[in-house]
Amino acid sequence: MSLPMPWIDKIFQKLTLTFGRDFLDRWKGVPLEDVKADWAHELRGFQQNPAAIAYGLEHCITGKPPTVQEFKSTCYRKPDSTPLLPSPVVDPVIAARVLEGLRESSKQKTSMKDWAYRLKCRHEAGDKLNRNQIACYQAAIGETSCAT
Repeated sequence: MSLPMPWIDKIFQKLTLTFGRDFLDRWKGVPLEDVKADWAHELRGFQQNPAAIAYGLEHCITGKPPTVQEFKSTCYRKPDSTPLLPSPVVDPVIAARVLEGLRESSKQKTSMKDWAYRLKCRHEAGDKLNRNQIACYQAAIGETSCAT
């Protein structure tokens, strides 16, 4: 096992002060350095997040000393404190233009087969289409002529 980090010693110091002998007695008969090495391994991702460790130490008071998994679970529950960006300021003139454009576009009748008619018109205009494109537009709309 790896050697415990000084930050694990600090966690153990705080939990010993909080829970007294009950915390250390939890591992009676097991070498304390092995227990600390296990805690260091389990909590390795929190070394760069001391706020989560602090949260765990403040919120692990359940009447009994925590196991490493209980402590880790408490650390994960730390609320995210990432600052939120302010809401953007909306220009009412631009917003009105955008809404009007949406209303206009929704008034236009469109068909789900418009793509097929466009391909047919391109084909009739002389554009080279592959067989799959031709077969697809023919299957979608049949043999109608292109209206320009």
